Amino acid sequence: MKILVLVVFLIATFFFNDLIFCQEIDSLSLPTIYAAQADTAEVALYLSNQSFTVGALSTKILLADSTQARFVDVQRGAAVDNFALFIAPFTEGSLRLNALANWPNYDLVPPLPLGRHEIAVLKIAIDNTVEIGARFIISFDRSSEFLNMISDSSGYMTAEPYTVDGVIIIDPYNDMEIVQPAPVDFILDGNYPNPFNASTNIGFSIKQPGHVLLEVYDILGKRVAVLFDSYVSSGTYNVVWNGVSGNNQPLSSGLYFYRLTSEGISLTKKMSLVK
Repeated sequence: MKILVLVVFLIATFFFNDLIFCQEIDSLSLPTIYAAQADTAEVALYLSNQSFTVGALSTKILLADSTQARFVDVQRGAAVDNFALFIAPFTEGSLRLNALANWPNYDLVPPLPLGRHEIAVLKIAIDNTVEIGARFIISFDRSSEFLNMISDSSGYMTAEPYTVDGVIIIDPYNDMEIVQPAPVDFILDGNYPNPFNASTNIGFSIKQPGHVLLEVYDILGKRVAVLFDSYVSSGTYNVVWNGVSGNNQPLSSGLYFYRLTSEGISLTKKMSLVK
């Protein structure tokens, strides 16, 4: 009965004057993530509530292209043990999610406190025919037929949250690609600074002398620069890259990959160029 009352309050506040529209401090957001072909991407739905504790929320999420990527599952987020999630039967391209706080003891457990919370994890299957560099937009339904809402524990205060869409980018590598198990004495450091503007430092270490190749690839998997290509003795090295291509042309802002190869072993990491 209490659940029904809270839902009625949510609907009622839409028609009365308690709405607080487009508060950026109270937001729903989906991050940009990187996934591989034939992968199942996991995209977290976050709620940031900075002005009041939350008793309920309602949202509808759309996937722009459901031919090569599609919703296959939704799981409870790590931060909402006391939430009851009601997920309407969803299609490959859309899903609707309602959540009520303090389930099942609404009177005994406080509502969701101020903060940023992982509400749900959306699982999206990526087709194996997707091209490298493809992007799939995950957005909140902003049509006049549906309103994304969050409410306080009483149901009397309802807000239409500020919303931030997410993107799934298909990249040519995982977070770290290892052609074969790398020994602990073969190390590719994270570049610094990252993101970078004018230049960034890339460090690496090898124990055994050998030929070393350090390359940069764009998000489409095209090699854009060779930073190091030489036979070296064991030791620690640092290479500075100023964000230009192999023919000394400035590259545009975006995600790049740097790959270190030596004696049949490769390590790959990501970096961001921001201008």
